[in-house]
Amino acid sequence: MQTVKEDSFADDTEVIRRFARSYRRQFSDLIEQLNKAPQGKIDSRCVRLCVEAMDMVLLTQDRMAQVLRRLDDPRAVRHVA
Repeated sequence: MQTVKEDSFADDTEVIRRFARSYRRQFSDLIEQLNKAPQGKIDSRCVRLCVEAMDMVLLTQDRMAQVLRRLDDPRAVRHVA
């Protein structure tokens, strides 16, 4: 029998995993382009991706804190049939 808490935890961790994989792919492409570009040239795409990624890191940290708080709350467990 699974609990609502376990389902929510699985959903949250899946979202975090998808975000991480997506941004790692984008950064990989960007790093490759930057390695081929002249020294010191950074375009707006690079800055935008960095800002978006930082926002995603903060969002992920917030979600993980929420999940950990729920895991630590014994009142939050509800069994599902």
